[in-house]
Amino acid sequence: MQALVLAGGKGLRLRPLTENVPKCLVDVGGKPILMHIFGWFAKHGIDEVVLAVGYKHEAVSDFLRVHGDEIPMRVALSVEDTPLGTGGGIKNAARRGLIKGDFVVVNGDVITDADLSYMIKAFYEKKAQGVKAVMALRKERSPYGVALVDGNLIIHSFEEKPELQDVWINAGIYVMASDVVNMLPDSGDIEKCLFPKLAWEHKLAGIKINGYWRSVDSLKDIEEVNGELKRAES
Repeated sequence: MQALVLAGGKGLRLRPLTENVPKCLVDVGGKPILMHIFGWFAKHGIDEVVLAVGYKHEAVSDFLRVHGDEIPMRVALSVEDTPLGTGGGIKNAARRGLIKGDFVVVNGDVITDADLSYMIKAFYEKKAQGVKAVMALRKERSPYGVALVDGNLIIHSFEEKPELQDVWINAGIYVMASDVVNMLPDSGDIEKCLFPKLAWEHKLAGIKINGYWRSVDSLKDIEEVNGELKRAES
């Protein structure tokens, strides 16, 4: 199965790190986010990847040329001359003939060890029931420490950034049927133009994932992920 990485954004919240490179090439845990994604793909048998790039795409081309021997799969670029959004980026790659068959999509700022093989297997089971796409769901954590109080508002303890019960977020990982590209706009985001439509038609399914998952959106995220990855290695 092919995979497409959505890596066309400017990464404004990661400045100044993204002034010269796109977010997918920002170093986290000793290597670019993109190399984390490639390694994850390789563990699950993905041998062909399309990178939907726009901002600073020349830096991605240079990186692939220099580090191509370290990447265990074929990689093609789908360059956007103007920002197309997540949906437009996928459609642009399909128009260029770079997407053939069903495919995985992942946001270019995700670092995870989620079981992609299981997700692909679940997709085909759901596809037989008419589902067009599956979305990885991750339990949401509170961004703040939480005070635990009784009925009289007496604080008994604190919990730092707890998981929120029965709250699941879009983890930015999808498996999609090939004909989904026909439903995409030339410009726009799948979160607004595709998923609501599929949900309304009962053709979108969620897959709850476990294990490590982080979306690197800010400088604080980098600091936290660096610490988490270092602890995981020790």
